[in-house]
Amino acid sequence: MNKFTLELPGYEEIVADRVSLRRALRDGPVSVSFKVLTDFEEYTTGTYMGTSCETDSNVVNHTLLAVGYDTDANGNEFVIVKNTWGTSWGNNGYADVYVNPEGFGTCGMFVEVNKATAGLGSRIVQSISG
Repeated sequence: MNKFTLELPGYEEIVADRVSLRRALRDGPVSVSFKVLTDFEEYTTGTYMGTSCETDSNVVNHTLLAVGYDTDANGNEFVIVKNTWGTSWGNNGYADVYVNPEGFGTCGMFVEVNKATAGLGSRIVQSISG
């Protein structure tokens, strides 16, 4: 009889601010919470500032995948995010979202931040024949 030990996919919640988010992105993509407003639905290019978003932590209604971090020509730090709305939205499915260091971040970006800890699927980490 063979026995297997599986490592299941998991995640680690990150207590986020702009510095810890940037640090987490060094290891790979990170999911971030977000409050979608009409102007975000209409986003096409540039740095999305989210100036009409509320700052309450209970307003998020969407999740984005943060895949990178950069600074625009005006010195605004932004996160490159991939959205689930397909390539016809935004810049081929991506957006540059300003990282507001205040409160919960742009549109609640810091409310819930998670990174994968065990890859995309389960894997065998130990096999014992018996």
